[in-house]
Amino acid sequence: MKNRYAGGVPLLRALTLILASVVVPVTWASPVFYEEFDGEVLDTHIHAGDPDYYNPNSRWIVGNWLGAGFKAVDWQPGHVSVGNGTLKLVLDRTGDDGRSCPDGCARDGGSRAFAGGHLLTRERFGTGVRVAVRMKAPAGDGLVTGAFRYANASGDEVDFEFLGKDPGTVQLNYFIGGQGVVEHERYITRRNSTRDDSNAVKILAEDYRFTDFHTYAFEAVDSVLRWYIDGQQVHQVDVGQVLDEGQVRLELWSPVEGSPTDTYWAGHFEGQRAVAEYDWVRITAVPLPPAWLLFGGAMPLLLRNRRGKGGTRDKR
Repeated sequence: MKNRYAGGVPLLRALTLILASVVVPVTWASPVFYEEFDGEVLDTHIHAGDPDYYNPNSRWIVGNWLGAGFKAVDWQPGHVSVGNGTLKLVLDRTGDDGRSCPDGCARDGGSRAFAGGHLLTRERFGTGVRVAVRMKAPAGDGLVTGAFRYANASGDEVDFEFLGKDPGTVQLNYFIGGQGVVEHERYITRRNSTRDDSNAVKILAEDYRFTDFHTYAFEAVDSVLRWYIDGQQVHQVDVGQVLDEGQVRLELWSPVEGSPTDTYWAGHFEGQRAVAEYDWVRITAVPLPPAWLLFGGAMPLLLRNRRGKGGTRDKR
């Protein structure tokens, strides 16, 4: 998708937009990126091991590398597919070549216990943008399904994570810095949940399960982050700085056996086939009040070029 603002915006057009915003509320509803997964083939580029792997003619990149060290997964293109109007990410013990893992999940740099699917946008998105995903995640110990924005160079991240061991709860996080210097967790759960930890917010319907389709969205406006579930805002936090722009990523994985992530967080995955489904991804400009456009920096938002750049080895 071409960035229609790349190369600059004529001054007259920009001034017209700003002046008009003083008179009428801003409701930018048209998406800057919209994927319905309604075809049989994704507009993708498979990462073939070259760190400069961004194809300017594709919308998506399919993971084709070893997952981060705490993830027991080798990202393989054959574990990403579309059909019947949804994207499917698979996690199992069989590599694309038909061999069982770890033999079927080995490459230069090591091997992993499982093969999984990982999809990311070519373009990067930053402040003033809302990311919405309609999806459902699988249940089961040791499963982690994600929908998030990640800046590969800095490690800045905003996310939704779904732990298969608790289908009635959604985890929200943000990270600042390459090593996760600051981590913020919030658990959004059902009103009838028995969780008693202080960072659990009990507001979801009593029959909520993430194994059904729901719409999840997060947005960043300057240093403020907001999360939504089915149109309801469930959390807001001011992180004190603008997070780096990043690619939107979808993934299904399991932690390394015996690691703290496995033992205390996600649980242990036995290797049964699991599937996460995504109905659509919609990325839009956040509806902003006129005062923000006039005084808060409309021009940087309009002139921002979000085209991805290569040259950094993927850390996820």
